[in-house]
Amino acid sequence: MENKNLHAEMMRYRNNKFGFWMCILAVTLQCFSFMFIYHCLQLSKFVISANTGIDILVNIVFLLFVFLASEKLKAYDVKWGYIVIGIGLVNLIRIYTYLFSPYSGENLINVIPAHFFWISFACYILVAICLTAGGVVTILRGKELNAYLATLSDEEKGAH
Repeated sequence: MENKNLHAEMMRYRNNKFGFWMCILAVTLQCFSFMFIYHCLQLSKFVISANTGIDILVNIVFLLFVFLASEKLKAYDVKWGYIVIGIGLVNLIRIYTYLFSPYSGENLINVIPAHFFWISFACYILVAICLTAGGVVTILRGKELNAYLATLSDEEKGAH
């Protein structure tokens, strides 16, 4: 068995740890960003609005959805690789719709301490990078595994 087939054969029995851990890291970073923002808000300057509630709901859905995606990426699911890349791009858009959106006539940068704002900003960027990296690696490995499985007979596929 040549080396490439050996690698593909091993993927049948091993989880995609890279894609999984990139999603888990993205969830962790998103939690940090969420905590920095909501811990540092000065309630005297911050007007709680529908945007706040929407952001909290979006964060909860994001965390649940990315955790589900991490389990799918573990199994080399190519479709979920594309979905995770899309979630990463949406997270980049959220920087401009949430971090830089006006609150009480001001941007969030004027409401929370600057260093916490920039840490949150960096977390949003890193989340997008983690999700994109996990998605791309999963797509590449998933396509390699699917191509290998297509060459196997039904009897050989049943051995999995």
